[in-house]
Amino acid sequence: MNTPAHVVLGGVALGRGAWRRHWLAISGGALAPDAPMLLFYLVERLGRGAPEQLIWSELYFDPGWQRLFDVFNSLPLFALGSLVAWRLGSSAALAFCAAAALHCLTDLPLHREDAHAHFLPFSGWRFTSPVSYWDPRHGGRLFVALEMLGTLAGAFVLARRDGDVVAYARFIALENHPIAAEFGRSADDVEALASLLAAGFAERGGAYGPAPADPELEAALAARGIEVRGMGDPNAMLRCLDAKGLCAAAGVDPVADESDADLLRRVLPPERTLFWPSDRF
Repeated sequence: MNTPAHVVLGGVALGRGAWRRHWLAISGGALAPDAPMLLFYLVERLGRGAPEQLIWSELYFDPGWQRLFDVFNSLPLFALGSLVAWRLGSSAALAFCAAAALHCLTDLPLHREDAHAHFLPFSGWRFTSPVSYWDPRHGGRLFVALEMLGTLAGAFVLARRDGDVVAYARFIALENHPIAAEFGRSADDVEALASLLAAGFAERGGAYGPAPADPELEAALAARGIEVRGMGDPNAMLRCLDAKGLCAAAGVDPVADESDADLLRRVLPPERTLFWPSDRF
């Protein structure tokens, strides 16, 4: 699974009851098994200038890097950490270890050639799953779509956990690309909505949706590295197929030599119409 999905899953599964206040420890634990991956990428890409293809096809499988990845993905080590945290009475440390272990357990059935030795130091065995969370040759396309939808559903739950719903976003997937079909927020919760949208955009680097007439939301998205851009054609999916039929249905008189675009502007004035790609056809 991708790292953002692990964070959301950890929050949904573990951030309940007495552990609700440990959201930071849970998020950190969910991130911990992937931390060496970030170090690996920074060293090889930025430090040594290795090309992307070489990084993921060869350098990733270097025995030295693999040992580091395996240590941070060891279920026995996180189990030991949980035992120590329990004996010390540290619920935050216990939540951290539980989130890290959950990360490992969900990775176990979803890695093939890039599998980790999850039972180190007792065994170096790696489970080569028939399913890959990313490789389209082994169900990757389907899983990416399911993971994205599950991540968004989890983020929605997190946004409303502390009481009333303060923000919402509904996404659909079109050929594995997210479309923000609709979203909204209460007056004082722009950050909650920005976090929801950022979670939806993260996996694919962007999404289509209605342009937010909301300067505060645009600023909150910009702070997360997300730029709002308008579509070149505001009627990109709106076309007139039957001018006479449209005039009859709209109750307007046809105008000689009027183009289809002018007719649409007359029937659906842009200043009074909002259109966006959605699932409501």
